[in-house]
Amino acid sequence: MVDDITFNAVCIVESLPSKEVPTGRILHDYIQTQLADGNLPVTPLYSACSGVHDFRGIVASLIEKVSRNGLLPILHIEAHGSPSEGLYLADGSFLSWQDFCDLITPLNRATRFRLVVVIAACYGADLLSGVRLSAAAPCFAFIAPSDEIDPGEVMNRFRTLYRTMFVTLDAHATFQAMNKERLETGGMIIFTAQYWFDLLMSRYLTENATPSGIKELAMRRYRIVKAAGGVADMADLKRHFKAALPGVVRAYFESYFLLKEVPGNSARFEPLWREIDDKIKIALRH
Repeated sequence: MVDDITFNAVCIVESLPSKEVPTGRILHDYIQTQLADGNLPVTPLYSACSGVHDFRGIVASLIEKVSRNGLLPILHIEAHGSPSEGLYLADGSFLSWQDFCDLITPLNRATRFRLVVVIAACYGADLLSGVRLSAAAPCFAFIAPSDEIDPGEVMNRFRTLYRTMFVTLDAHATFQAMNKERLETGGMIIFTAQYWFDLLMSRYLTENATPSGIKELAMRRYRIVKAAGGVADMADLKRHFKAALPGVVRAYFESYFLLKEVPGNSARFEPLWREIDDKIKIALRH
């Protein structure tokens, strides 16, 4: 599921109304206690966030620390969430899931595609709705609840996550421990950028790289050309789409995984590309 999760800081950003339990501060103090008992070179950081402007500043500060000091953070968000609108912050402002993804993408780039994001908010897994194959991935991996949450229940899960992570330094063991028991509602979603790209691209190939799918794409182009007064041949258009498809998918892959911007990512994600390339070849045989 993951190639590796490396970090030297857990950065908790809390944006909750003042009347609510400060779960971010409590989790920070718990992590600090856990780290005090060991010798891990990990720093716990806490930031109170009033709204969108604050959040932008916090992310900008983290990017600077990554660039100057080699910070490699797990970004942990404590806030409220909505499946349709995104993250609600303490002052009532909100970040749409797409805006959130756009905002943290430069941080992922700065960490050389190593950013892990944890969202302690209702419907945090809807972050996926802001991820686009046509843009760079916002993070390497993320962990979030799929539904409404009970704050106490979820806090216990994240305590388990960090405790196990600090003891084992093993992502698989950590995720198993966190999900040993089901949540009262929904579940904890753990996705990597690789998994999500493969899932969406496989779905795209299933829907479009078929005789009927290629015919439909060619027909759309045919109608556009004819409407403009041009001449088009359906057979030529089908051949064009089939010939162009591997290059189109590769362009998405290079952009999403920052292959041209992050040294080493080409080799790092080559196994996934070989799998996707095989799927393209199989799809185009039909």
